[in-house]
Amino acid sequence: MKAAGRLQRLLWRARLKLRTSALARSIAERVRKLAPDTRPRHLRGEVGFWRRWLQSGGLGWPEDYAFRLDPRAPIQEHLARIIESIPQSRVEILDVGSGPLTVIGKVHPTKRLSITATDVLGSEYDALLGKLDIEPPVRPIAAEAERLRDTLGDRSFDVVHAQNSLDHCADPFAAINEMVAVTRPGGFIVLLHEENEGEKERYHALHKWNFANEGGRFVIRGPGPGGPARDVTTMLEGCAKVECSYLGDELLVTIRKVDAAKSG
Repeated sequence: MKAAGRLQRLLWRARLKLRTSALARSIAERVRKLAPDTRPRHLRGEVGFWRRWLQSGGLGWPEDYAFRLDPRAPIQEHLARIIESIPQSRVEILDVGSGPLTVIGKVHPTKRLSITATDVLGSEYDALLGKLDIEPPVRPIAAEAERLRDTLGDRSFDVVHAQNSLDHCADPFAAINEMVAVTRPGGFIVLLHEENEGEKERYHALHKWNFANEGGRFVIRGPGPGGPARDVTTMLEGCAKVECSYLGDELLVTIRKVDAAKSG
């Protein structure tokens, strides 16, 4: 009888714990819905996330943290292939929406890499790195993706990269146009993002846009649910060639800027 009573108490506690956790999730969801859905608020949330990520050594992704801090980390294979096709020995790379530590590897087997990292929160991330006494291989610069030329001036790059960042922009179309503008003729823009991330995240926080491969064409929908679709392949026609593929489960978009001198 005592064993049966003990089992009943354990089952009761387990059910209570489940109810409590379910209630907590429900309350958190209601609070989230009541909070103002503003971009400044969500950007503050980004800084908070990266603070926890840096303080903990990567939260649940310690390998990612170690890779980003390693000055000898090899360049990712999909980027390495593009870099190999660039004729000069020194390759200029721009990472747009880099966060505090760029995800781009730092070493290529045959090329010398010069990496510039920009983020709309670059100043906040730089200050955060200083407070935590972290010396990054590449220090982030404050720049809006939609206004890269305001910060970078006449600088141009062989490869312009964005990973899981452009779908957080206020205007990804303006950001893509700026990325094309700061790319050298014949250079590449490489975008690696979750497909239809806005829909997957229920348009929470900065997830307002859906990137998709539709019949080999790069299409963006949004902002928010029911937002209109725009064909980026058509948008860039005449100034760049767009290819859509997949890298694992992620959408990989490679855009090559037209070299007017060679095409003419």
